[in-house]
Amino acid sequence: MKLFFALLLISVIAIAGCSPAAPQERATESPDVPDSAMPVPDNEDVEEQAVIVGNGNAPDAGESIEGNVVASGSDDVVAGEVKEFAVAASQFTFDPETIRVKEGDTVRLVVTSTDVPHGLSIPEFGVNSGAIGAGETKTVEFVANKKGTYAFFCSVFCGSGHKSMKGTLVVE
Repeated sequence: MKLFFALLLISVIAIAGCSPAAPQERATESPDVPDSAMPVPDNEDVEEQAVIVGNGNAPDAGESIEGNVVASGSDDVVAGEVKEFAVAASQFTFDPETIRVKEGDTVRLVVTSTDVPHGLSIPEFGVNSGAIGAGETKTVEFVANKKGTYAFFCSVFCGSGHKSMKGTLVVE
């Protein structure tokens, strides 16, 4: 009888070790993404294409920010200008709330969190800044390669008004 239970126990362990893990156990977290990062709604499978430039500190006046430009989507992009915007993120608004660019422009957003950790996400262009700590600055760049009006929103839970923290990107 002891032999039967021993064989049964070994069989169960062997089967459990060879079977695939449950989906939630197989999911891997990026080591760069803090626990407070929120997934992009309805776009969990979108590959992140934002470029983070610099050391997290705001540039000094007159200092240029250098980095790679990442285009999302079609290669048929009209060459445009580099448009840089300083964006302040605070509970529960972005300033400016509306950003206007031309199709083909490279958009550089220098995002500063003024109070608590925030993030900035524009799913249609593969942009997600990740967490930006209070008083910190991150820069994201992308090519606005498709005309339209797009929402951008805070991607890091920042308090009771988090869901209403949105802005608008207009690509003309």
